[in-house]
Amino acid sequence: MKKLAQPLISLLLACSLAACGKAAEHTFTGTLEENKGSMITVAKDGDSYVFGTDGITISAKDGDTVTVTYTGDIEEVGALLDATKVEKTDAQPH
Repeated sequence: MKKLAQPLISLLLACSLAACGKAAEHTFTGTLEENKGSMITVAKDGDSYVFGTDGITISAKDGDTVTVTYTGDIEEVGALLDATKVEKTDAQPH
């Protein structure tokens, strides 16, 4: 029994550590509505989305089109969205 338990425990530990890795990043393009320093609001298609921005510098101004690289699930109501990068872009929100 010990011989079976040891590899099984090792496998479970490896799987749990893999789940703790970096969250998947996504991108979102919209219009910067407001920059409050630790969070931004970005609008697209009549909806507004709030992203936490702790630790990143944002040079874009309100009204600029920006591409936000973020973690979190934008489709989930009330989800915490954390921006990892915000860049001013010439692309139109799509």
